Amino acid sequence: MTEAAHPIVRCSDDELLEHTRWMQTDMKPEVVEGYLRGHLPRLRDSLAAVPPAQSGRERLLDLGCYGVVIPWYVDLLGYRDITGVALEPRETLNENTKKVKGETDIRLNYSYFNVEEAIWPFEDESFDVVLCLELLEHMACDPMHLMEQLNRVMRTGGLLVLTTPNAASWASLARTIVGGQPYNFSVYLGVDGLVNRHNREYVPGEVKKVLEAGGMAVERLGTFGEARLSTSLKLMARLAGLAAGVTGRCPASLRGQVILATGRKAGPVRDRWPRWLYIDPKILGEGIAERGEKGRRRLAEWK
Repeated sequence: MTEAAHPIVRCSDDELLEHTRWMQTDMKPEVVEGYLRGHLPRLRDSLAAVPPAQSGRERLLDLGCYGVVIPWYVDLLGYRDITGVALEPRETLNENTKKVKGETDIRLNYSYFNVEEAIWPFEDESFDVVLCLELLEHMACDPMHLMEQLNRVMRTGGLLVLTTPNAASWASLARTIVGGQPYNFSVYLGVDGLVNRHNREYVPGEVKKVLEAGGMAVERLGTFGEARLSTSLKLMARLAGLAAGVTGRCPASLRGQVILATGRKAGPVRDRWPRWLYIDPKILGEGIAERGEKGRRRLAEWK
């Protein structure tokens, strides 16, 4: 299937919004529509990488899920068994959702837990497709725990679709050139929680390494989206980017706003503690062992 033929790409904005009407959450309808209209381009480009279900028996896991987009998985992509892990505990689905839809063969499971600390409450090798959209950048202390658990619950050969803001985008480059900081979302919300500011943003090569360390065979690595920049900033960013592109490490095709990577589970986690991503625990001294089982595990497994 070409991207242009993808069911979500074919829909207009209004058609996509209409498909969300039967999903009832605790979010006010006007808030839902405002959020979706502001994020439709990103969501459309992200979900165009998700193949439609072939048998209807495939199980889909959406990490950091906004419940309002579940109708797209059902109506447009044909998934009937969907598990969503919410971004925060206050977001819930209305118990009457299935009745509103009028179908009884749709399995919707929705819960909340901390994906970088908890042992996920799912059986090994139980999902065919896993979505990790705009979540990796929110991990505060242990992103490879996310990848370790993700690997465990994915079936061998299962598909991972991951998106995250690009710290090497034209916009990030332009902000740095004029003395700003490169992050796309660096402001504090003033409250604690997973949906606070981005804790770490990645460049495309790092995302590839995260997937490979997590036991994935990377099939696609690209970027999409472009921020609105003044002509002068755009020119400066392009010139700087072209100069860097001579090295071949970050060509223009990897300068979009959002990184999109897909991979298939090829085997177990290859590197639980990548040295480029984690500090050597020995530098932290004996105090890390006092942090409980996880701290002791870090010391024991560090290679």
